[in-house]
Amino acid sequence: MYCPNPQCPDLVRHGVRGEYRPGVRQCATCGAGLVPREEIPPTAGTPPATELAEAAVRHLSESGGGPHGTLVNIASFHTPESAEVARLALEAESIEAFVADNHTISVLPWYTIAIGGVRILVSESDAVRARSILSEAGL
Repeated sequence: MYCPNPQCPDLVRHGVRGEYRPGVRQCATCGAGLVPREEIPPTAGTPPATELAEAAVRHLSESGGGPHGTLVNIASFHTPESAEVARLALEAESIEAFVADNHTISVLPWYTIAIGGVRILVSESDAVRARSILSEAGL
Protein backbone atom coordinates (compact mmCIF):
# COMPACT_ATOMS: atom_id res chain seq x y z
CA MET A 1 0.00 0.00 0.00
CA TYR A 2 1.22 3.48 -0.90
CA CYS A 3 0.41 7.08 -0.03
CA PRO A 4 -1.31 8.71 -3.04
CA ASN A 5 -0.90 12.30 -1.80
CA PRO A 6 1.34 14.25 -4.22
CA GLN A 7 2.02 16.78 -1.43
CA CYS A 8 3.01 14.15 1.17
CA PRO A 9 6.22 15.26 2.93
CA ASP A 10 7.78 11.83 2.19
CA LEU A 11 7.36 12.38 -1.55
CA VAL A 12 8.31 16.05 -1.46
CA ARG A 13 11.39 15.56 0.77
CA HIS A 14 12.71 12.19 -0.41
CA GLY A 15 11.29 11.80 -3.90
CA VAL A 16 9.59 8.50 -3.04
CA ARG A 17 6.11 7.68 -1.85
CA GLY A 18 5.55 6.22 1.59
CA GLU A 19 5.19 2.44 1.34
CA TYR A 20 3.35 0.51 4.02
CA ARG A 21 2.87 -3.15 4.87
CA PRO A 22 -0.53 -4.83 4.41
CA GLY A 23 -3.10 -3.89 7.02
CA VAL A 24 -1.95 -0.29 7.43
CA ARG A 25 -4.67 2.02 6.08
CA GLN A 26 -3.36 5.54 6.62
CA CYS A 27 -0.09 7.35 5.80
CA ALA A 28 1.79 8.03 9.03
CA THR A 29 3.24 11.24 7.59
CA CYS A 30 0.27 13.05 6.01
CA GLY A 31 -2.77 10.99 7.09
CA ALA A 32 -3.98 10.17 3.57
CA GLY A 33 -5.74 6.86 2.97
CA LEU A 34 -3.43 4.30 1.36
CA VAL A 35 -4.03 2.71 -2.05
CA PRO A 36 -2.37 -0.06 -4.09
CA ARG A 37 0.49 1.17 -6.29
CA GLU A 38 -1.45 0.60 -9.51
CA GLU A 39 -4.15 3.07 -8.35
CA ILE A 40 -1.72 5.96 -7.97
CA PRO A 41 -2.09 8.34 -10.92
CA PRO A 42 1.15 9.49 -12.55
CA THR A 43 2.17 12.83 -11.07
CA ALA A 44 3.38 15.25 -13.70
CA GLY A 45 6.42 17.22 -12.68
CA THR A 46 7.48 15.00 -9.77
CA PRO A 47 11.18 14.38 -10.32
CA PRO A 48 12.64 10.97 -9.52
CA ALA A 49 14.91 10.66 -6.48
CA THR A 50 18.07 10.84 -8.62
CA GLU A 51 17.06 14.22 -10.01
CA LEU A 52 16.30 15.47 -6.49
CA ALA A 53 19.74 14.35 -5.30
CA GLU A 54 21.44 16.03 -8.25
CA ALA A 55 19.49 19.23 -7.58
CA ALA A 56 20.64 19.16 -3.94
CA VAL A 57 24.28 18.74 -4.99
CA ARG A 58 23.93 21.62 -7.48
CA HIS A 59 22.38 23.80 -4.79
CA LEU A 60 25.22 23.08 -2.36
CA SER A 61 27.82 23.76 -5.04
CA GLU A 62 26.22 27.05 -6.02
CA SER A 63 25.70 28.20 -2.43
CA GLY A 64 29.23 27.50 -1.24
CA GLY A 65 28.52 24.08 0.23
CA GLY A 66 26.26 24.82 3.15
CA PRO A 67 27.27 25.40 6.78
CA HIS A 68 30.48 23.34 6.49
CA GLY A 69 31.70 24.92 3.26
CA THR A 70 32.40 22.70 0.28
CA LEU A 71 32.99 19.11 1.39
CA VAL A 72 35.72 17.12 -0.32
CA ASN A 73 36.55 13.43 -0.25
CA ILE A 74 39.91 12.86 1.43
CA ALA A 75 39.94 9.07 1.87
CA SER A 76 38.03 5.87 1.07
CA PHE A 77 37.81 2.66 3.06
CA HIS A 78 36.53 -0.84 2.40
CA THR A 79 34.49 -1.06 5.60
CA PRO A 80 32.33 1.37 7.59
CA GLU A 81 34.32 0.49 10.72
CA SER A 82 37.62 1.60 9.16
CA ALA A 83 36.04 4.84 8.00
CA GLU A 84 34.65 5.47 11.49
CA VAL A 85 38.13 5.04 13.01
CA ALA A 86 39.43 7.64 10.54
CA ARG A 87 36.57 10.02 11.34
CA LEU A 88 37.29 9.73 15.05
CA ALA A 89 41.00 10.38 14.46
CA LEU A 90 40.12 13.58 12.61
CA GLU A 91 37.61 14.73 15.19
CA ALA A 92 40.22 14.15 17.92
CA GLU A 93 42.25 16.82 16.07
CA SER A 94 39.21 19.16 15.91
CA ILE A 95 38.42 18.50 12.24
CA GLU A 96 34.76 17.88 11.59
CA ALA A 97 34.46 14.86 9.31
CA PHE A 98 31.55 13.02 7.73
CA VAL A 99 31.28 9.39 6.69
CA ALA A 100 29.52 8.86 3.35
CA ASP A 101 28.09 5.64 1.88
CA ASN A 102 28.55 3.67 5.10
CA HIS A 103 24.93 2.52 5.14
CA THR A 104 25.06 1.40 1.51
CA ILE A 105 28.18 -0.67 2.15
CA SER A 106 26.73 -2.11 5.37
CA VAL A 107 23.72 -3.44 3.47
CA LEU A 108 25.38 -4.16 0.11
CA PRO A 109 29.06 -4.88 0.81
CA TRP A 110 29.67 -6.12 -2.74
CA TYR A 111 29.09 -2.51 -3.94
CA THR A 112 32.25 -1.31 -2.16
CA ILE A 113 34.42 -1.09 -5.25
CA ALA A 114 31.61 0.07 -7.53
CA ILE A 115 30.81 3.17 -5.47
CA GLY A 116 34.34 3.90 -4.33
CA GLY A 117 34.14 2.54 -0.81
CA VAL A 118 33.10 4.33 2.36
CA ARG A 119 34.26 7.91 2.00
CA ILE A 120 35.47 10.50 4.50
CA LEU A 121 34.39 14.05 3.70
CA VAL A 122 35.81 17.19 5.30
CA SER A 123 35.59 20.90 4.62
CA GLU A 124 37.78 21.97 1.73
CA SER A 125 39.71 24.26 4.09
CA ASP A 126 40.63 21.29 6.33
CA ALA A 127 41.48 18.81 3.55
CA VAL A 128 45.29 19.12 3.51
CA ARG A 129 45.60 18.90 7.28
CA ALA A 130 43.11 16.00 7.44
CA ARG A 131 45.03 13.98 4.82
CA SER A 132 48.22 14.57 6.80
CA ILE A 133 46.61 13.38 10.05
CA LEU A 134 45.31 10.20 8.40
CA SER A 135 48.67 9.55 6.77
CA GLU A 136 50.52 9.94 10.10
CA ALA A 137 48.01 7.60 11.74
CA GLY A 138 48.56 4.99 9.03
CA LEU A 139 44.99 5.21 7.83
